[in-house]
Amino acid sequence: MAFHGNKDVNADEVALLTDNDVTSITVQNQTGYTVRLIGAADATPPAADAAGLELAPGAVVLNEALADLFPGIAAVRVFAVGVTGSGRLMVSHA
Repeated sequence: MAFHGNKDVNADEVALLTDNDVTSITVQNQTGYTVRLIGAADATPPAADAAGLELAPGAVVLNEALADLFPGIAAVRVFAVGVTGSGRLMVSHA
């Protein structure tokens, strides 16, 4: 199911950004803190310190294929965690 809106993330607490399997995603880090995006093969929450892409405040991942973001796994879900703080992400996927 497509989604376009905001998702809140908290420090050291993993949040699911994609409620269904997706193949690409747009994310903007609107927090004042670094946020880690973690790809996953299913909806099982990963550990908060799992390997992922770290986005600086204001950084954007613009309609990137999950296969390009996480080529080492068959990612179909994306989780996020605040590395040092909490805030809001803009998320869009189909």
